[in-house]
Amino acid sequence: MKRPMLISGITIAISCIFLILFSKIAYVVVPVLAVSVFILYFIKPLKLKKFVFLPLICVCALLAALSFVLNNHLLINPVLKYDNTVQTVTGKIITTPQHNNGFVTFTIKTLTIDKSTENIRIAVSLSEEHAEGLKLYDVISVTDSSIFVPRNNSNRYDVSNYSDGVILQGTGGNASLLWKAQRTPYYYCLKFKEDISKQINNYTTENTAGILTGMIFGNSKSIDSDTINGFRNSGIAHLLAVSGLHTSLWCSLLILILKLFNVPEKLRNSFCIVFLCAFCVVSAFTPSVMRASFMMLIILLAPFFKRRGDSLNSLGLAVAVLLLINPYTIASVSFQLSVTATFGVIAASEYERKIHSKTNAIKHKIPRRITDYICTSLLVSVFAGIFTLPVSAYYFNVFSILSPVANLLCVIPAFFGMVSGLISVALSFFNNSFIADITILFFDFTHRILTFISKISSSIGSLEYCTLPVHKEILINSIIMVSLLLFMGYIIKAVTKSSKPITITAIFSVICIFINIGIPLFPTKYQNTLTVVSSGNNTNIVLRSGTHYMYIANNEDEIPSGIYDHLPKATSEALDYYIVTYTSYNNLTDIEKINRLASPTETYIAPSIKYLCDGRKITLPKNTLIGYTGEYTLNDKINVEIVDTYRIKYVIIKGTENTVYIHLHGNADFSDVVDTSEGDIFIYCGKTPANIPKNAKSVIINSNTGIIADKSYSRLNQSGIDIRATATHGDIKVII
Repeated sequence: MKRPMLISGITIAISCIFLILFSKIAYVVVPVLAVSVFILYFIKPLKLKKFVFLPLICVCALLAALSFVLNNHLLINPVLKYDNTVQTVTGKIITTPQHNNGFVTFTIKTLTIDKSTENIRIAVSLSEEHAEGLKLYDVISVTDSSIFVPRNNSNRYDVSNYSDGVILQGTGGNASLLWKAQRTPYYYCLKFKEDISKQINNYTTENTAGILTGMIFGNSKSIDSDTINGFRNSGIAHLLAVSGLHTSLWCSLLILILKLFNVPEKLRNSFCIVFLCAFCVVSAFTPSVMRASFMMLIILLAPFFKRRGDSLNSLGLAVAVLLLINPYTIASVSFQLSVTATFGVIAASEYERKIHSKTNAIKHKIPRRITDYICTSLLVSVFAGIFTLPVSAYYFNVFSILSPVANLLCVIPAFFGMVSGLISVALSFFNNSFIADITILFFDFTHRILTFISKISSSIGSLEYCTLPVHKEILINSIIMVSLLLFMGYIIKAVTKSSKPITITAIFSVICIFINIGIPLFPTKYQNTLTVVSSGNNTNIVLRSGTHYMYIANNEDEIPSGIYDHLPKATSEALDYYIVTYTSYNNLTDIEKINRLASPTETYIAPSIKYLCDGRKITLPKNTLIGYTGEYTLNDKINVEIVDTYRIKYVIIKGTENTVYIHLHGNADFSDVVDTSEGDIFIYCGKTPANIPKNAKSVIINSNTGIIADKSYSRLNQSGIDIRATATHGDIKVII
């Protein structure tokens, strides 16, 4: 059997996806299908025995189903009883507290929940006031914390959180320190990681520190949104998430050094294995580092068992083992990117060898190496980009056309930046004046390299039409179409014994992909969407029609950082209208950031906001007009009317499918001011309204987690109306 581990990994991955999507139905379908195929395998007239991989597929599907059921039964389902409840939680802080926008976020391993003994992980977010002085391994008690399981727009649990073992989230409440927990080896790993991050922050600028930390640990939370957008638009965002690329580069460097000293292969691999283990320890066993290291570990272990290092088999085995341990790992974006990128690099290896054979014909050493590097870098980048395209497009909604060029210019410098950064960190721990001077030189070199990469990414990422928007519906249709085409090509190839059909279908597949990528540039009805951004009691709205956007800002308190994820990402998109409806100093920061990131075509602000901007010498976007009430048309598809009465401020949005009524301030009854019709969508802010229109098709409440304990919300939630709250669903998207 050829590459059985690859078949195992693919089978288990497909089974896990099916099980997650269809859950209870799949509990029965997967085992029944596997057993049925296994029985049919032994029926002689069917002649299925020539397909020797069928029994392996059946066994792997059954193993995936068993692992999924056990995981749900033992870990997931017992925890779901706490969803949408207010609890007192006692537990140990097991991650370094992260400060962001006035809040502190960390993960606790619980001892008790509401006096019941529990041993689960909860991601807790508290205000800085209530989390002051809390540190790693403190045992704390959080009273009146709103506990929930994050949901997606389809009102289903967001299982991507399960991949790291954190199922519940808690917000709000009062925290008190009970005692200091006994320190374990894991504590010292976390402290070591924290110390490295502190040294990086002490010696470099904030942005450089964020990039270096992202490259080493895969933690990009401290990187500013401008830099993130530059990396994303230029197609090199993978550099900020530890993957197989990072570990392979580290191991390649180590092997190259050891080869200079004629170290045997097995001993070289042993050094690499030790390095990977140390890398996991330094990163405090970050999930993305663990996954990438495990994949590389399988390849390095092959010679010890007298096996040739087959990359595809090794990758398949790594995927199989990781998914059997935790089936929800398949929902992790970093896992999907790491696996697909590795597939792409492996697929490029055969063509890479052909390039080497061609470039070896060049007589002069320097031109030969430069040509070889440029060709192989472009090849690997293109293959990795094609294989990761479905994943990156699905989650980031953009396709970078110039990704190969950016990778060619940035991957190798990024590697040298990481090496220089780690050397700098190691030197910084020595208390010696001479070494301190060398440390500063290394950090300065690191800073220059990372600044170069940042400038390259921002320059490429800012080019018009550098990126194109991608819609999930179109992408899914494209993947199905391409899969069918390739399957047909494979069947025809098997019948005709010719490789031409698969080549022709592959070409058609590439054409289909690019045609589908271009479709979002043309307006279609399902591209008219409205997103209510989770922002406590502030109603922030983003409208999208084709490549055109409108942002209605209503920030009374802190600006939700997630708002920028819903604004134009692709350089071929435009923010047509930016409307600020509320007068507060918080909106001034938003105005500066929007002006820098999105460059809105037209901006509307109140006179009072203009007065605040003038007082603080804030530059307003071009074409800024005073006044925000009135009627607007987005892309000739969506009509927006903003009304400011003496006691209520609201918005009426008429799309091609639905009409939406939105409260911006106050919570009055809509029937007092507008005529509603059957099938309308109503969006309220702050609290549950006293009266809900009987003809409501859907009700959305934008509020903080205190809404969970509200009796009116519980009553409404049981009334049969389609009701969702941003406190538990996060950002909510609806078709209009």
